[in-house]
Amino acid sequence: MQDILKKHKFSIIAIFLTFSVLVMIFAFLKNNFGIRANGSLSDNQTLQDLGEIPMSEGIKKVTYSYTNYSEETFQLNNLYTTCMCTKAKISINGTQSSFAGMKGHSAGLKPINPNMTLKPGETVTVFAEFDPNAHGPEATGPITRSILLDTNSNELPQIEFKFSGVVTK
Repeated sequence: MQDILKKHKFSIIAIFLTFSVLVMIFAFLKNNFGIRANGSLSDNQTLQDLGEIPMSEGIKKVTYSYTNYSEETFQLNNLYTTCMCTKAKISINGTQSSFAGMKGHSAGLKPINPNMTLKPGETVTVFAEFDPNAHGPEATGPITRSILLDTNSNELPQIEFKFSGVVTK
């Protein structure tokens, strides 16, 4: 046995190094491109920089998509925004929810339970609308807003879609 190990020492080391390099490549791809070892939900883009948002141009529309690359079906339970100036709705295979608004806000749109499922391979599309005039004519400057979608996934119980920009007159 020792003779075999001595004779194939180079081959064993080469196999070990190859395996190690493959593990590092997979780890790099997973961390940088949303590839998950267990095939969970994976996003296309959940953060968008809108740059300058002139008040004079009115409503700014933002679209996101999120694909379920797992083998599980996920229940989408709650959709809401972080500010009353933003509303959002979702769509899966042509079925759309109604618009949802800010959680805890007494006026305007409320959070909704879209009561939709996201099956393996399906994509949920999020349509958001930001009103740069909602806070009045002096409300200029940098903003960050979020759209939150709760799921029944243990790995990712909430998906956050975020945008930022600078409101100008």
